[in-house]
This record gives sequence, structure tokens and C-alpha cells, in this order.
Amino acid sequence: MKYSLHLYEPEEQSHLNFEKLKAYLEGSFDADIRMNPFQTVSIDIEQEFKKIRIRDIRKRFEEQPLQEPEDIGHILYDGFQAIQIFNKCIKKVELNKNNIHLFFTNRLIGTYGEGLKYHARINIIGYPSLISLPGVIEAPARAMEYYITRGRLQLADPGNALPDDRDIKEILKEAFKDRSIDYLVYNDQRLTEVVKGYVMQA
Repeated sequence: MKYSLHLYEPEEQSHLNFEKLKAYLEGSFDADIRMNPFQTVSIDIEQEFKKIRIRDIRKRFEEQPLQEPEDIGHILYDGFQAIQIFNKCIKKVELNKNNIHLFFTNRLIGTYGEGLKYHARINIIGYPSLISLPGVIEAPARAMEYYITRGRLQLADPGNALPDDRDIKEILKEAFKDRSIDYLVYNDQRLTEVVKGYVMQA
């Protein structure tokens, strides 16, 4: 029996080219590839995600404090709890082994683990599976020199001449362009090619 692969577009517009992604998957699998705009989900996604926000990365999900932290950079959400939220978005008739569901999100997700703290993740594999688009950029570990340079840039900007952390990442990309690993930045045109591998994992 031919199975269906359901791809759910992110909550907001992204630089992911879904037409290219769909064509790639159709050439790789004997499956019915279905594109689902995220607007079709019926639950109040914002309210659901407020409940799984990580306020202290050194505490497990069950131990999270109630007070809201200052919004600095991306908000981190518990990845396994996020899967449960997205699971509610799936039609009941499609909750079976003949239907594979993969959600793309513009939210940064993480899991608690090594070092007894939360770490950002690119994907969470399960039912459904989840790929975090900011995670593709934020989650891969950098060389120590990268973090030292980023810290110096942030300290050297007391007047907020750089309005967005993304500007700092662009500067760092240029500074480390001679390295063998070329990290993605926001609005990167290579995003679709990179995401193909994570879709295959799922």
C-alpha cells in the first residue's frame, strides 16, 4: 500500500523552497507527498506553545520557573512537548502507519540532556517528526574561537549599533569564511538543500 508523507509548512513565511523539496521527495520515494499550509490547523497554537517555553535552560521541563524572562534572541521550547502539540494538529483519520507527518517550525526547539541543560536541536524524530528552521542555523556547535569572537562583538556594541543578533552572525560568517565548515545564516539560500538531509532522517 502506498503511504502518504504530509509536510506541514511553518507558522510564518520562511526561505524554505517547498516546491523544490516536494520535487526532491517525489523523486526519492514512492509516496504521495502532500503539502499542508500551517493555517489549516485548528488548535490555538500560540497558547499551546506558551505552556512549553523554556525559561531556565538548566532546569528540566517539569522544574521550569513560572516567571517570564526577558526576550533576548530566540525563545526556546521543549522539543518533545512540541511534538505533542503538533500531534493535535493531525486529522484523526491520518493518525496511522500509512501516513507520515513532518512539521516545519519557525520556533527554536531543544531537549534537556548532556551537561544537565537544554540544547537547541535541528530536529526531533518521532510521530510526528519536527524540523526547526532556526535550529538549522543556531543548533550546530561552533569552534571555541567563534563564541569568543561573538562575545567580543556583543561587548563592543553598548550603543546597540548592531540592531539584531543576525547582523552579528553575518559578521561572523565573513570572519570565519576560510574555515572548512560554513555555517548557515538567516535568509541563507542553501537552506532547502540542507533541510533535505533532515527530511530524509525523519
